[in-house]
Amino acid sequence: MRISADQQEAAKDIYQELLDAGVKLDHHESDLYAEKTPVSERIVRDYQFKSNVKVFRDQIEHNLWYDIPFAYSPFWAKRGMRGSEKTAGNWLSPIKNCDFCGENLKKSPWFVDGATDQGPWACMCPICFDDHGKGLGMGMGQKFDSRTGRKLEGSINKAAIAKELVKIAKDLLV
Repeated sequence: MRISADQQEAAKDIYQELLDAGVKLDHHESDLYAEKTPVSERIVRDYQFKSNVKVFRDQIEHNLWYDIPFAYSPFWAKRGMRGSEKTAGNWLSPIKNCDFCGENLKKSPWFVDGATDQGPWACMCPICFDDHGKGLGMGMGQKFDSRTGRKLEGSINKAAIAKELVKIAKDLLV
């Protein structure tokens, strides 16, 4: 998924606005999490890209939180990146452990950064992706090579669609 320079600036604005308002914040990679409160509701309601914001319930305290994609601006500032530079298709952070089982992701041939059946996105090993992942593609997840960090699957493009149609056609003919 590509985000524009305008989206990046808006993301910086919402992060800073939530921080300045004293809202409880957390993050996963570039995604910002903000506890849902009357103050954060007002800020999210006025956010230019509010249609991208999802609500989830945390698994520990069972509170509602906002998941605001690409809005954790320190992630981008640390990399000195702007606009479409952020979405070159490679994993930009150190490859660590599965967010579900704790297994070192470098021990697997690939890993997925994607939506889960429990709400927020997570980095998942192949087994946990099979158990908890929602799929690959826009709004669902991306699959990365664990050695190189190169994106293997997950973006929607004409070549990928054509390849999938050929696969479906072959399956129908068998």
